[in-house]
Amino acid sequence: MLRVHAGCDVARFARTISRFVPNPRLLQWTAFALTMLIAVASLRAAGDWVDYRVVGSLQIRSEFRLDDAAAVVREVGQLSDDIEETLNIKVGKAPIHLHFFASRRSYVQYLADRVPEGTKWKALFVKGEDAARVYAHMSPSFETDVRHESTHAVLHNSLAFLPLWLDEGLAEYFEVSPNRRVAGHSHLSSLRWALRFGWRPSLARLENKNDLGDMGQRDYRDSWGWVHFMLHESVQSRRALLGYLAQIQQGRSPGPMSEWIASRIPNAEARVLQHLKTWGR
Repeated sequence: MLRVHAGCDVARFARTISRFVPNPRLLQWTAFALTMLIAVASLRAAGDWVDYRVVGSLQIRSEFRLDDAAAVVREVGQLSDDIEETLNIKVGKAPIHLHFFASRRSYVQYLADRVPEGTKWKALFVKGEDAARVYAHMSPSFETDVRHESTHAVLHNSLAFLPLWLDEGLAEYFEVSPNRRVAGHSHLSSLRWALRFGWRPSLARLENKNDLGDMGQRDYRDSWGWVHFMLHESVQSRRALLGYLAQIQQGRSPGPMSEWIASRIPNAEARVLQHLKTWGR
């Protein structure tokens, strides 16, 4: 079988296929035509999907073979069940469309005409009227980005609203592989280091963050710290978080989490400090 690729030129084509096309003029035109066809094929447009897969409520389109991202595809396919079990909420079944890009260039090109304000982010979740959409491009943080943004998609399919800090704190919690959620996130060591320099947890400060652009790396880390504390410090702290989310799912407004916690977890800030110092030791 004769195989050609985009790196070949006309002369090389001519030498390769001369034994198949004996007429010199016909040979030249054949080689030229093949070169042009391959050149056009190599200029893939952004969103020229080469793989597609349905995993539960997920519809995944990718510019590269999904077998090359099998681990994260498997993990996001399980994410809805993990969130439902961990947070004791009923997860919505509305479709979630995941778009995977081979490069940042094609990612930006695709979003420029659809979500231009999203091009500044390395990955993106968009809640549409018909479906939730996640966009991510291949990079060293690709798997983390996909899990993080897919967590947003699952949460927003299930809850009418979430405070920004809690939305991001939960996404940070679920952004790592399942076996690292409890004890393997880099935020834990970062917070322990910050404790040496006088860091103190403050929900009031996080609750004042009303725009995603206001969230810095410290805020994502601190949001994770509060979520981890509530999920793992004690039965009491876990009930406080699950009760808050249950109120939202039932269509009620539980108010600021700082007030909710104050009436349910005595000395919460001191307990956060102790939890972070001793967890896993």
